Amino acid sequence: MVVVKDVTRELDAVRARDDLVGSVTHELRSPLTSILGYLDLVRDADLDDETLEQVDVAASNAERLLVLVNDLLRAASDADKNLPMSFVRADVAEIARESVASQRIFAEDREVELELDVPASATATIDPVRIRQVVDNLVTNAIKYNREWGTVQVSVRETGPAITLEVRDTGQGIPDIDLARIFDRFYRTKSARNSTTGGTGLGLAITREIVQRHGGDLSVESELGLGSTFRVRIPTEHVAPDAPDRAISASSIARHGKAA
Repeated sequence: MVVVKDVTRELDAVRARDDLVGSVTHELRSPLTSILGYLDLVRDADLDDETLEQVDVAASNAERLLVLVNDLLRAASDADKNLPMSFVRADVAEIARESVASQRIFAEDREVELELDVPASATATIDPVRIRQVVDNLVTNAIKYNREWGTVQVSVRETGPAITLEVRDTGQGIPDIDLARIFDRFYRTKSARNSTTGGTGLGLAITREIVQRHGGDLSVESELGLGSTFRVRIPTEHVAPDAPDRAISASSIARHGKAA
């Protein structure tokens, strides 16, 4: 038996989607760059400590948006699928603290409680900008898809030659049918498509790529109606992802009953 299917419409839709992403992100880069420039000028003014802290938060979020815009451009391009990395010794615990602090207002607006459990220090050889992006993506999703009066728990701990970051939520959970594809580019679950929270379906795909480039492992456990736990495990010393005998297994997807 031979089955022939015309996929012209599907391919045209993919091209149109990538063209749209590329066009929109190009248009976003200029105003974001301008905003960052003016915020730098505001920093030079004689500001009180509270106002300066608010300016720093605004600049941090604008920089985060600019990173996401650049990633969207790369994701829409078949010619460049590798994210640039710059590895240095950095504190993962401090990155988690900064990420949670920057999203407390968002959590309060959605009536979600943020809990943080990190040691005084947990250093590793990482790209701190990219690991901050990983934490931001996971925490944002945990808040966005949580229930009212829900909880998001962010924890960091050292586990032997690796550091483990966990983001747990008490949200709606992820159906089994979606777990196998949740890290695919542009994939969105049915609940995400039906929600008003927006999203491109690229956040988790980019998160997985960053973790893989660190020689690490990204997994998820979920139970419908009870919530999900996303777990990132990265080596304290950078290991190239093309060294499977030394690297921690990359991009595993696990489901072990209830998320804690």
